[in-house]
Amino acid sequence: MAVASRTTTCDPAPGGYARRDNAVLRQAAAALGNPRDITRGDDVDAEIAFDRKLTAAGDPNGVEALADALLRKDAPASQAEAVTLLRTAAKNSAVAKTRLAVCLLEGCPTPAAEPDEARQLLTAAAPAGELEALRRLSGETAVVAGPGAIDVPVAERYAWSEMLHRLQAGGCFGSTMFEVWTQSPQPVSPLAAMSPADADAAQARARELLAVQLDQTRAQLGCD
Repeated sequence: MAVASRTTTCDPAPGGYARRDNAVLRQAAAALGNPRDITRGDDVDAEIAFDRKLTAAGDPNGVEALADALLRKDAPASQAEAVTLLRTAAKNSAVAKTRLAVCLLEGCPTPAAEPDEARQLLTAAAPAGELEALRRLSGETAVVAGPGAIDVPVAERYAWSEMLHRLQAGGCFGSTMFEVWTQSPQPVSPLAAMSPADADAAQARARELLAVQLDQTRAQLGCD
């Protein structure tokens, strides 16, 4: 398959890939009576209390931020609450799907015995351009055994790796990520390690995925 150019980039549309604006958070913090700059994240209990206020006030990112803070507290009760929040948010949020999947794979509080749900969540989140979902499905975030392992068929893994490559080449994750990508060694194509039949199947699946999804994902990330 043709390799996309590595010389152009575009930043995501405002509000597309960035999750929060720190200036807005500081204004909200003052209005809600938070005594510290919660963007620094140096007091998880204060952040949890603040994110509860944001959630109650209807902030669209409040539930996910609260779940993140609860997970960082690293206490069974907090982790259980975070999973409940993420399960609810995952019905409508690709970000929550990804965070819940990672949680199920890596443990909150213990790894899932069967990662099928996590794989389904990642597969549902990846078309929205969720970077961690794409990395895990493509094998870029590789865990071959133990907690965090995820079994993705060879053809699917290759297809998602091609999707990730095209999005990276288009600068869809922002200029900083693009610069890191251009300066990083490019991996050897996995096709060389496949049997001819598997390689044909992988390329066919990649063509199918890219034809159906690539333009839609680029549009969602604001780099179409």
